Amino acid sequence: MPFSHVTSLVSHRVLEARGLHRTCGSPDLSDDIKKSLRGHIYVTLYGIYEATVSRCVSTAVDVANQHAIPLVSLRHGPRLFALRPTLESYRDIGPDKTWERGLLLLDEITSTRAAKLENVFPADGSFMKPSQLQLIWGLFGLPGDPWPHPRLIGRIHELVEARNDVAHGTEAPSDRGGRISDAEMKDRIDDVEALCMHIVVTFSVHLCTRSGFLE
Repeated sequence: MPFSHVTSLVSHRVLEARGLHRTCGSPDLSDDIKKSLRGHIYVTLYGIYEATVSRCVSTAVDVANQHAIPLVSLRHGPRLFALRPTLESYRDIGPDKTWERGLLLLDEITSTRAAKLENVFPADGSFMKPSQLQLIWGLFGLPGDPWPHPRLIGRIHELVEARNDVAHGTEAPSDRGGRISDAEMKDRIDDVEALCMHIVVTFSVHLCTRSGFLE
């Protein structure tokens, strides 16, 4: 299965996060060290989430390219991946060239040649906040929501904020980890696992065959 390696990645890295969490329960560690560990677990969880999304997108693009689907037959979202180099080239042309280039773009959109999707991650400037997941869901025409439960929207915001604060030095890991208990950190690990598995399963069910990319 095309997405099985992403499932394995999630399982392996969640086990690592749980191992760090178990260490927080050691009676040999000071409270400050335990707080710091919880802060670092946030960074680990963000890494699991980011890797899951980026690898699902990359794998989906690879699957589409393997099937050599005619450009005109692609769904609108995947078609944008194929047309992106052309669209990017429009940035540098003057107004006197837009009509000519526009005709070429229309010809390309309706082309029967095999599409070559650019393997690029679709960013919206939010740096992995919920809007980024929604953009990806829309581009690939995936059904339902990008999260298994609406409350995970807030969890994603928390995860991104915590990772940024700790990774960029805005906040010490011990300060961030000191805001929650061990039990609350366990809830966050469980939530990230549920979120990532939902993402992988949705991609694997709907984008593992040629038909998932057809208009």
